[in-house]
This record gives sequence, structure tokens and C-alpha cells, in this order.
Amino acid sequence: MISNLLKVSLFAFLCSRVSVAQSQTILTEKEYLDQVKKYHPVINKSGLVISNAVAELKAAKSEFDPTIDIYYDDKKLKERDYFSYNEGNIKLNTRSPFSISTGYLNNRGELINPETTTGFITYFGVNLPLLKGLLMDDRRAELAKAKVNINLSETEQKLMINDLLFDASNNYSYWLNSFLKLRLTNQYVSIIQERIKLNNITFQNGDKSVADTLEMYTQLQAFKIQQQVALMEYVSNTIKLSAFLWKDNSEPYLLSDEYIPDTTAFNNIFNTQLNTDFAASSTPFINYYNFKLEQLEIDEKLKRQSLLPMLDLNSKYYSADRNTPLNISSYPVVDNYFVGLNFKYTLFNRNAKANLEMIRIKMRENNLNREQKSWELNTKALENLNEWERTKNQIVELNSLK
Repeated sequence: MISNLLKVSLFAFLCSRVSVAQSQTILTEKEYLDQVKKYHPVINKSGLVISNAVAELKAAKSEFDPTIDIYYDDKKLKERDYFSYNEGNIKLNTRSPFSISTGYLNNRGELINPETTTGFITYFGVNLPLLKGLLMDDRRAELAKAKVNINLSETEQKLMINDLLFDASNNYSYWLNSFLKLRLTNQYVSIIQERIKLNNITFQNGDKSVADTLEMYTQLQAFKIQQQVALMEYVSNTIKLSAFLWKDNSEPYLLSDEYIPDTTAFNNIFNTQLNTDFAASSTPFINYYNFKLEQLEIDEKLKRQSLLPMLDLNSKYYSADRNTPLNISSYPVVDNYFVGLNFKYTLFNRNAKANLEMIRIKMRENNLNREQKSWELNTKALENLNEWERTKNQIVELNSLK
């Protein structure tokens, strides 16, 4: 109740201010849009979209950061050396299918596991997926999608800014139209008031009847009502225009009544040339769907890999030279190695097949949305072009009546 009362009071205050405003400053559409682009929160918000995409890319790259792992386990009881396990390694997940690692082992003790080699040993290891994960794995897929997401976020930023400027430009047009309407009704009222003065003079001289005077007063009252309606419409559009205006300290503000729109905008209508070679494929809307398709294609490649069995190769080369780690001359590879194969496959593999089918459904849906959007943009462009030509022709006809 209080908020509505404040709105009504503000509206009435602005109406009174507009009606008595003396000094006027022209606010052009370019100046207005520059203000919007400079301080509107949506502009800052659109920048956060890019920042978030950059952070996601950084997170995806972190999956390839080298890791250091050190393990130490020692047990002694009643002066008996049970065991001591000590291992340290550095592992690097490369942006290719394989990962590499290097490290050392230093194991000893009376009750150490018989399968464990005692003493100080260095090693170099390679892990390579031979089937599933060879062409694409989760880490590489996330990195590839994060790179595409940079382009996708830039497109989203353009769409956000374009939507904002489109709405702001529309509100400027409404503001300009209501101002011209108010100015026209003011002129009508002034003209009728002058005619009433002349009519009073002719009435006093006996050239006009009382009926003529009453008719003019009736016309004046009708135009004054239209004047008040036009004034309220102008103030309302001024408030709507102010919704897009912000200060550099992120505070909104109402446009001062001293500002009026640029009425010369209509004078340049015939000098404006529309680009009739419209290509929907180059718009941010279509680019958005293209980048989404790139991400889905990466997911599809990953899901296709999930159909394959897991067959991983684990290999290590060992060296027991403390002074020269990985001494191939003293410890030949053919005599100092470990090789392991790990095979795993889910019978029927229905989960992987279902995931692949769902990704392909999303791809088809994305393509259909892209085609629909492309057709909407093309038809909208033709509609606007026809509307533009029709408006110009109407203006020519109106000007010919002067």
C-alpha cells in the first residue's frame, strides 16, 4: 500500500515537473545507449559469464597437473624391525592417451611382504589405455569442452548485451514517440486557445454566435484531456527509460526532466540503409547452437569410447643404482621391468549404449532448434524489411499532403 502510494506520488511529482520544465537538454539515442553500455548491471553480469568460463577452463587444465605422492609406513616393536615401506613418485597425466610417472622405493624389514623388493629402487612407469580411453577420456573431454565453452560464453555475452540494448532502444523509441505526441497536443491546445481569443473578439463585434464560442470551448476541453493523457504517457515512458540508467557506483537514477529526446532522429530515416543481405548463420543465436553442437560432439566421442572394453597397459622400468637413477647401462630394460594388463568389460553394456543414444538425441534436438531459430530470424528479417519500406512510403505520402 505504501509502495503504491509512493509510486503515485512520484508519478504526480514528475508530471508537475515536466509541465513546468524550462531548460531542456537533448539526450540522443547514442548518448543514452552509451550510458547503458557503460554502467548497466547486465553489462557487468555478462562479463562474469566470460570469467566463469575462464575459471572452468582453468579447472579442466588442473586435471593434467603433476601430482606428488609420498608414502611412508614403519613398524618396530620390542626392538624388532617388522617393516618399513617408503615410496615417493611424481605422476603426469599428459594430454595424450598415456600417463607417465617416476619415483623411488625404499623397503626393508624382517617381516616385509615377500613380493616386495627390498632396498632402494628407482623406476619410470607408463600407463596406456589400449581400447577404452585411447581416443578420448574424461579429462581430455572436459578440457576440450571447456575450450569450446569460452566461445560459447562470448556468444552468450553478446546475446545478453544485444537483448539489453534492443530493449533500451525500444524504450527510447517509445519515449521519443510520446514526447512528439505531447508536443503535438500542446500545439493543438495553444492553437485552439488563440482561436478562442479571436472568436471572443469577433463575438463582441457581433460576427460570431454564442454557439460558435461554446463549440470551441468544448474542443479545448477535449484537447486538454488528450494533453493530460499524453503527459502521463510521456512521464511513464520516461520512468521506463530510467530503468536502464545507472551510475558508475552501481546506483540507479531517474532521468531529470530537463532531458528531452532527439527529435531529429526521424529526419535521418531516409538516409539509413538497411542491410538486405542478412545471413542468419552468422548471428550469435546460430553460433550459440553451433558451439553447443561442438560440445555434444565431444561427448559423443567420449560415449563411443565407453562401448569398448577397458584394456590398460601398465609398465615400469626399475633401476637399483643410488648414484645414477634409471641407469640403463647397468640395469637393462629387458631384465628390469614390470608389465601388467588390466581387462574389464560389462556384458551387454546397456548403460554405455543408452548414454550414447541420449547424447545423439540431444544433438538432433540442438540441430532442430538451430534450424528453427534460423528460419525465425530469416522471416523476422523479411518482416522488418517490409515494415521499414511500408513506413517510409507512408511518410512520403504524409509529406506530400503538406
